[in-house]
Amino acid sequence: MFNGFGGISALLNYATNIEEQFLKLKNQLLEMKISVTAGNSEEGTEPGSVMVHTDGLGREIKVEVSEELLSPEHKERLEALLQEALGEAVQKVRVAIYEDAIDFAQKSGIPGLDKILANLK
Repeated sequence: MFNGFGGISALLNYATNIEEQFLKLKNQLLEMKISVTAGNSEEGTEPGSVMVHTDGLGREIKVEVSEELLSPEHKERLEALLQEALGEAVQKVRVAIYEDAIDFAQKSGIPGLDKILANLK
């Protein structure tokens, strides 16, 4: 008579396990530190550099700009370096999320989820 309740209990346990794994994944990404530097070419012909720091979800972003880029004559260079550094940081965040999502899918035991996520790359 209560066989159905055993199935529901197992399903709830499974859902709780998936939720715990997801929270663990999220915390890992939040603890991840990603840093990108743009500028200071090897030739040294262009002044300055920009550094972008973020977590694995792209939430906490810090930008550092070298002093020489803060003058009006270097405005275009600063804009270009910011765009380059932010673009690279965003790409690294996407890769981190993708790789961790694939790992999560494989560990979750949800059939085919890892293949679905692999097609998103």
